[in-house]
Amino acid sequence: HKIYRVSNVDQLTRWMIPIRESFGLSPEVLAAYFELFQSQGFDERLPWKLYVGEVAGEPVSSVRLFATGQTAGIFNVAVIPSMRGKGYGSEITRAALSAGKRLGCKLSILAATDMGYPVYERLGFKECCAAEIYFSPEMVR
Repeated sequence: HKIYRVSNVDQLTRWMIPIRESFGLSPEVLAAYFELFQSQGFDERLPWKLYVGEVAGEPVSSVRLFATGQTAGIFNVAVIPSMRGKGYGSEITRAALSAGKRLGCKLSILAATDMGYPVYERLGFKECCAAEIYFSPEMVR
């Protein structure tokens, strides 16, 4: 599992593959994600960093780190369905956590799905609150 930070449009396209296959977002929402990150560029000084994990040259996992101040937010952890249960979600989450530490973050936060909860618990995350999330029908396929 080779993990690297996205630094160009081709890599952003590869980052989008696990996002598309994992979350069931509409084409419009996926296009908005792509446009947002493409329009801001890939400068290392931006507060967010995107990481993609590949196996045999194919993207299988992705994550978004948002590091600001002393807090690292871990978002969009995705593993394509056929590759789940092999540790790729844990690995890419650890990569984002390590990057956050290098940036001086002392606290990491995330929101967990039911599927991801045990993964994050094994990584040492502790539940601090629970929230209901509602999606507009237009956001999902």
